[in-house]
Amino acid sequence: MSDKKRHLNPLLLLIAILLCLSAGFLFRRTSFDANYKIPARHSSVIKKSKVTPTPVLTQKPKANVSISATPTITVEPSVSPSESISQDETSPEASLGVWTSSGSNWMFMVDGVPYTGWLIDTDGKHYFFDKDGIMQTGWVDDNGKRYYMDLDGIMQTGTITVDDQNYELQADGSLKNKH
Repeated sequence: MSDKKRHLNPLLLLIAILLCLSAGFLFRRTSFDANYKIPARHSSVIKKSKVTPTPVLTQKPKANVSISATPTITVEPSVSPSESISQDETSPEASLGVWTSSGSNWMFMVDGVPYTGWLIDTDGKHYFFDKDGIMQTGWVDDNGKRYYMDLDGIMQTGTITVDDQNYELQADGSLKNKH
């Protein structure tokens, strides 16, 4: 038998540690991106967000104190439109929701809650959901105006024929008054 003792080479140990540290540094993952820009279509949601600064105190030698704040942004999606939407915009909630069949009715769910009111979907189509979140078809009365939604729930514009009657709808979809 050999009385030879095995020695751990300190240089090899140091190289292994440095390789592990450099691999950890190279392959780390982070969700922070200083150059990330929020898409304009979500700016109305962000405007209503709360920014809560979290103060960080750092005491330096000789009693010099510096204060920095790291903002925390809280976004709370609503289940009905947060503000009125222009004709060419998409509702901020449109990309957050899911179309769901409820029997013979359709609903648009945002975070599991039925959406109510007007929605401009990502396809640019206008839909209206009642107080229970059911997509409406046919004639809809809202804020003193009358709109017509086809069988797919899409708001109509221009001249339409319903029950052999012609109706003129304005660009915003509301029924044109006959004066």
